[in-house]
Amino acid sequence: MNPRRPRPAPGDSRGLVQEPGSNGAFVVGGLKEFGEPARKASIVDLCRAESRGRAIGVYYTIRNLLVVPAGIIGGMLWQRSPALVLETAGAVSAMGLIVFMMNRADRGRWQIRPTSQDAVSRAEPVL
Repeated sequence: MNPRRPRPAPGDSRGLVQEPGSNGAFVVGGLKEFGEPARKASIVDLCRAESRGRAIGVYYTIRNLLVVPAGIIGGMLWQRSPALVLETAGAVSAMGLIVFMMNRADRGRWQIRPTSQDAVSRAEPVL
């Protein structure tokens, strides 16, 4: 062992974060990505074949332009009060739900229709 390099502390887990709950946060963050293939399929499904790559790029650009400032704003809110972060997230979620419900009412009911000869079906709005 190199004498200049400090020895690992007893019980060193070799790379795992030592804060309680931090490893669980990494696991939950990884589980969040299980929906990624379905999310991409939903985006691609709404586009013409020649513009599918562009649609995915536009989606991730818009998403990242919203996500990065959200972390900064969340940090500033946390400095004022940790409860303020939760209250703000709840208010933004409620507004998103209201907008979603208003748009859903305009589209009508959803109906399952076959989309190809091999009887693969998906939900499409009935306009």
